[in-house]
Amino acid sequence: MLLGSNQGKILAYRISDGLLDGNPNQVGGIDSAVTQLVTLNNIEDNEAFIMIIGNKELFIYIHNKRD
Repeated sequence: MLLGSNQGKILAYRISDGLLDGNPNQVGGIDSAVTQLVTLNNIEDNEAFIMIIGNKELFIYIHNKRD
């Protein structure tokens, strides 16, 4: 499961045990919250998301578990 923080970070958690899975990724400015993540289905081996930061900036975020 991926969560966006109010400090512009993406955090990955394992659902099986609820522990943080790897290090948080800084994807936005420290003062810009990740306000929405929308899953994009069927993008090969990657998990891809539309990410909105601060309700005004739109990005594509690709989370590859092998990297």
